[in-house]
Amino acid sequence: MNPTPFVTPSIPPTGPYPVGLVRRFLFDPSRRNRFGISTNNSFFVTVWYPASPASGQKVAGYDPEQHANEIDGQGLMFMDRAPRFASYSILDAPLRSRTDGYPVVVNSHCRGCGGLDQENLAENLASHGYVTVAIDHADAPISLSPDGSVFRQGTPAGSVAGTLDRVKDLGFLVNELGRLNQEDSVLKGAFRLPSLAVMGWSWGADTIYEYSRLESRCLAAISLDGDADPTIVTAEALRSGLQKPSLTMNTTANAADVLFKLAVRDAYFTQITGTIHGDFGTYGWQLNPNLPSSQEAQRTIHAYVLSFLNKHLKGEDDHLLDGKSPAFPRVSTFKKK
Repeated sequence: MNPTPFVTPSIPPTGPYPVGLVRRFLFDPSRRNRFGISTNNSFFVTVWYPASPASGQKVAGYDPEQHANEIDGQGLMFMDRAPRFASYSILDAPLRSRTDGYPVVVNSHCRGCGGLDQENLAENLASHGYVTVAIDHADAPISLSPDGSVFRQGTPAGSVAGTLDRVKDLGFLVNELGRLNQEDSVLKGAFRLPSLAVMGWSWGADTIYEYSRLESRCLAAISLDGDADPTIVTAEALRSGLQKPSLTMNTTANAADVLFKLAVRDAYFTQITGTIHGDFGTYGWQLNPNLPSSQEAQRTIHAYVLSFLNKHLKGEDDHLLDGKSPAFPRVSTFKKK
């Protein structure tokens, strides 16, 4: 009998590759006052990637140990289980070698979340040959500091200024990936930076909308239940739209289709029945009391995001985006142009 079985609320990755995980701190000398600390310019970053694990390497926890044991982060009702949850990722596993690196997906988190809000989706993408990178924005209510302590703050209200600050974060992060690609002990050679997409949930969706509109290096964008809220998205974004491939996935209660409506081509808009806003992030199990329904929503999201990225970053088309599929009956609305 295994005395320490691995338990997780997440669905397993579907790809052929084991998943590696590293955590890094980046430092931007041009920034300060992150998390309300005047001298702080640190960015906590999480990276998932295709791995070649060595014998004896351990599976990472669902959260970093400091997060897992934080009542402020988990909520009192989940402290009996959250610290024991495992992920599907192997901590610091060697990179699966590839001469030209892997396509890159950068994640921007929701309001009230941190960079782990798409952990399960990131693991699935890594298992299919992507490197997914997530940053803790300065509005994250809980984040790690370089000395291992925990930053704690409330959840700031969203704003246009906050969105533009997040866009700066993403620009800095993408620049730093070039350095990590040359220098990092695990990630050297991991990133195929000409193949870059961004994704985000909620406020993260509005963030990547702004970033991908302004950044020529970004080839595609994925919006997960965002709403293009005019109080947090610039007027220019709402006028001009995004003229590059985009995928929008929403609840049936969310009809916001700005990315689709303003696009000329290569845009997809979907709605998924029986979902709540929380189902579009990794922590749906905390927010949706119907765990099987939440996991089925995740299965649908994972499949459509992977199909979209394969088509627009790898040039591989499984034709899932041709129209509605009987394999995913909860997609109630499907539009493309």
